[in-house]
This record gives sequence, structure tokens and C-alpha cells, in this order.
Amino acid sequence: PAVEATLALARTLAQDGLRPAGEPLLDKAYPPALQTDEARHAAYRARWLSSDPRSLAAMLVMLASLDMEADLARLPERTVLVGGSFDVLRPPSEIARLATLAPQAESVIVPTGHMMATNSPRLLARLMDGYVAKGLCAAQVCEDFLSDTANRVGEVMHAA
Repeated sequence: PAVEATLALARTLAQDGLRPAGEPLLDKAYPPALQTDEARHAAYRARWLSSDPRSLAAMLVMLASLDMEADLARLPERTVLVGGSFDVLRPPSEIARLATLAPQAESVIVPTGHMMATNSPRLLARLMDGYVAKGLCAAQVCEDFLSDTANRVGEVMHAA
């Protein structure tokens, strides 16, 4: 069902453009609870709506037919799967399922959304520095970051 829905969305985007078909997708990717920085959200929305809908449609068609599950077991040991607790497009349950296919990888779920680099840029920068550059445990990097209330924003206290 998910593949068919993705292909249908791709057809609609290619036909009708991003305004009518893409707005609901944007709201899923960047939900209202994470729209705590008005300027950042407005800039992202403008970039999103100015994207070529045919390119997005082609990407969705490619993703709908992509099956990399067998490759997950071959990921290197220093791999982390990061999921967002506010991500309805790739929910935590999907990250947990993928993690079972890559037992050598670490997985973490953090309070952010699908557009992690936009929703929580400070967390992502800290994770890249701690996990990638310094070789620290991803869960510990995230826990340390999130334990500081200055790194939490909005009513839902998502990662900054």
C-alpha cells in the first residue's frame, strides 16, 4: 500500500505541481509542532514550493522502487540510524525495524522531524561532531545534548 500511495503522490505532483499536492506533504515533513522558528520555516517553505515538482516526483518514484534492506547488514559498524519522534514519513517504528536488519549499527530516536537538518540543526551538528568526528556513542551525544534545556524548543520541547 505504501508503494502505491507514493507512486500516486508522484503522479499528482508531476501533474498538479507542489502547491496543491505538496503542501500536505510539507506539513507531514515539517509538522506545526516543530515550526518554532518562523523565519526558518518560512524560508524552508519557500524553497520547497519553488522546487521542481517533476524532480520530486522522480525522486519519489525512485524511492518507491528502492529496496536496500539486504544492504543494511553490510553497513559498517560505525553506523547510526537516526529517527525523529515527530517523523510520520519515516516513523520511529520504521527505524526500529531497519535497526533489526543492521544489528551492528546504533540507532537513536530523538525529538525532531523528517527534515532533521532544518528542524533540529544544532542537534544534528552536535551528533556529527560527537559521533563522526570524535567517535562517541550516538545515544550519549544525544542524551547529553537533550539534557540541557537550552537545547529544547517549543511546546513539545523538540531538539534545537
